[in-house]
Amino acid sequence: MSNLYIYASARSLSLTRKLLSEPQLDRLFGAKSKEEIFKVLQDTFLASYLSGKPEDKIEDGISGALFEARKLALSFAPEPELLHPYFSRFDFYNLKILIKSKKVGVAPSEVKNSLIPLGNVAPQKLQELFEGNSLGKISLEFSRVAEEASKTASPFEIDEISEHGYFEMLQKHKEVLANCFVREYIGLLSFYFSAVSALRHKAYGDLLKPPRKIKGETIGKDEMNSEEAIFRALKRKVRSGGLEEAVKAYKEKRSISTLERVLDEDIFNFIKDESRRDMFSVASIYLYLESMRQNVATVRAILSAAESGIKEAELRGLVRNIRRGVRI
Repeated sequence: MSNLYIYASARSLSLTRKLLSEPQLDRLFGAKSKEEIFKVLQDTFLASYLSGKPEDKIEDGISGALFEARKLALSFAPEPELLHPYFSRFDFYNLKILIKSKKVGVAPSEVKNSLIPLGNVAPQKLQELFEGNSLGKISLEFSRVAEEASKTASPFEIDEISEHGYFEMLQKHKEVLANCFVREYIGLLSFYFSAVSALRHKAYGDLLKPPRKIKGETIGKDEMNSEEAIFRALKRKVRSGGLEEAVKAYKEKRSISTLERVLDEDIFNFIKDESRRDMFSVASIYLYLESMRQNVATVRAILSAAESGIKEAELRGLVRNIRRGVRI
C-alpha cells in the first residue's frame, strides 16, 4: 500500500504542476474576447479537452476536464473511498442547483452547464433521479433534502437545507473512514461551518432560524455561545492570515463574506500542507482535485468577464478570491 501512495502522491503533484501557470493566467487576463481566450487556452493543459470543438463550446471542454480529473484520481487512488467526502460537496451543490432551477422554471436542458461533474453521482444521473422523484434510490439524505427544500421558496433556506444535508453526510463518512487526514478534514470543515452559522445567526437572528445541530458533531456548546468565544475558537484553529481583518469586518459591518474566504483559504492550505508533510496521505489527491476545480472556476470567470465587459482589474480581484478557495 505504501508504494501505491508514493505513486499517487507523485502523480498528483505532476498533474497539479501542469495546471495554469501565472504567465498563462496573465495572457488570459489580457484576452479581450472569447475567441482570444480560446486561442490562449490552446497552450494550456485544457488544450486536449478543446480539441475539435468550436470556440462557442469552451464550456463543454472545461466541464470535460473536471470529469476526467475525477475519473483519473479514482483510477490511481490507493483507497478510492477516501475521496468520497471531497466529492460529496458537489453532489449537494448540484442538488441545490436542480432544486432552485425547478423553483424558477428553468428547463432541465438548460441546467446542464451549471452542474459540476465532481460528485460521487454523475450530474446526469442525479438530474434524472431528481426529476423522477427517485433520489431515495441512491441516498436517503438526497431525498430528505429535496423534499424539505420543496416546501420553501426562500433561496437562503434552500442553501441552508442543502448545507445541513452535506455536513450530515460528511459525519457519516467520518464514522466509517478510519483515515487521519480525512477525519481532520471533515472536522475542520464542520467546525468552520458551525462557527459561520452561529455568527450569521447572531448577526441576523431576527431574520434567520437558529442553526441546526449536525448529527455526530462534537463541537462544544461553550465554543459557540458568544461571538467572542467563537473568535477565540477560530483563533486556535485558523493557520492562514486574514482572521483579524475578517473579525473586524464582522464587528463593524456584520459581514460574514470576508470570514468565509479566510476559512476556505485555510482549508485549502491545510490540504496543501498535509500533502507536503505526508506522501502516504490522500491529501495530495485532494490538492490536485481542488486545484483543478479552482482552475476551471477561474476560466469560467474569465469567460464571463469577456462577455460582460468587466475590466481587467476587477476580474483579477474576482479570480484572486476564487484561487483563495471561495465556495462554489
